[in-house]
Amino acid sequence: MKKRLLSLLLCVCLTVSLFAMLSTTALAADDKVAGYLTSYTFQAGDTIYGVCETKKIDFNANLDKIGRINSITNYNYMMPGKVLWLPSATTTTDKPYYTLLAHTLAAGENPAGLCQSYGVNYTASYNMMAALNNNMTTFMAGQVFILPIYVDPTGGSADPGGGAPVPAATIPSGDAVASYLAQHVLKYGETVSGVCAGLGVNFMNEDYLIRNLNNIADYSYMMPGQVLLIPTNTVPTSGSYYKVMAHTVAAGDTVYDLCFTYGLNFGTYENMIKQLNGRNDLTTFYPGQTLYMPLYVAAPTTDKPAETGGATATATATATATATATATATATAGTPTATPAPQNIPPEDTLSYLVIRHDLKAGEYVSVVCADLGVDFLSNSDRIAMLSNIADYNYILIGTPIMIPSTTYPASGPYYKIMAHTLVAGDTVWDLCVKYGLNYNENINFIQRLNYPNNITNLYVGQVVYMPLYVAG
Repeated sequence: MKKRLLSLLLCVCLTVSLFAMLSTTALAADDKVAGYLTSYTFQAGDTIYGVCETKKIDFNANLDKIGRINSITNYNYMMPGKVLWLPSATTTTDKPYYTLLAHTLAAGENPAGLCQSYGVNYTASYNMMAALNNNMTTFMAGQVFILPIYVDPTGGSADPGGGAPVPAATIPSGDAVASYLAQHVLKYGETVSGVCAGLGVNFMNEDYLIRNLNNIADYSYMMPGQVLLIPTNTVPTSGSYYKVMAHTVAAGDTVYDLCFTYGLNFGTYENMIKQLNGRNDLTTFYPGQTLYMPLYVAAPTTDKPAETGGATATATATATATATATATATATAGTPTATPAPQNIPPEDTLSYLVIRHDLKAGEYVSVVCADLGVDFLSNSDRIAMLSNIADYNYILIGTPIMIPSTTYPASGPYYKIMAHTLVAGDTVWDLCVKYGLNYNENINFIQRLNYPNNITNLYVGQVVYMPLYVAG
């Protein structure tokens, strides 16, 4: 009987000790806020790159993480209305968000125990934890584990991180800019060597670093839209970029601590830091050694990157062209916005044909939609597939915008007037987008498809370029 009582008492003591340990874990003094996740509802015409640029998110560093967190396998098939959780340096006050806590595991700790301690639903949060940590099977003392904690500022749970933002980069006083990494969105017809030449970068000298920074196996297989990091010794004049900071290692410095000082997530930037320093081992450093660290600089809101898109003007204007009625158009082809952009369409530009936009509904067939619009599907099927980026008519998602060429105005709904412009000396597609009130970045793919198979990268005087003019309908 005494042995049973003793055993029971021992169990009670162990249980109390366990709960005390979990409680201590939840309030661990070394827990740090590693960042936040805020929500964004994907809109028709959006691109991940465009959303990241608008929200000042480092696209290159976060693209893979965004894909894992949101279970995205193909960025070309993003449905409008999808709620994305995006990395952020600050919280929100009007809608829920996640606080990301960096917790250093003690001996015996595991994610299930941490979730219980912090009041996190382990099952519901498993996929997000797996995306944030890349490892949900092996745990050891000293390992840093990122724990997402759901916070509802409108009346939900309290913010365990105290509402503090991710620490701003507090650069050590002795650190200095050594170089830069320009960020460039590859366009149709461009080559990496050509991009380097435009930036004043010696491609042959930087070839090895460019390959490793961008994970390029073969320059012959580069896709338009790919975001490149190009090392340069001059400050990029447009777009977001990195400062490469030279830090002299002091006694006790670690790369992980430096990442925190610079406001970086170690797991996200680990490979970039390895490439910048030309080494795979980030654990062994000695005092006095130089360590290169990336510091992200977001493009200013008013920035106008040369030939890569930029600011969209915001004022109402009328568009007059031969054989067309006056019409008010929105700023972005493909995605009507609330505020139209000013237009200065050349008077000699003429209406060539129309493109009717139809968002496919459940049970609809493109051939039937065409019949309803009086368009011959068989003679236009290839053109529709090109304009709508359709690979197979048997596999079209509900909500996909179908672009249907037509010679008659639709009875209702949005459409495009496709205007024929004859190039004169000095014309560029960028300048034409400005004249048509279009955002270059958001419309260049559509413009390329409108002009296929003609090349709109190497232009010549007298060439006809087709430009879209959106009409709300």
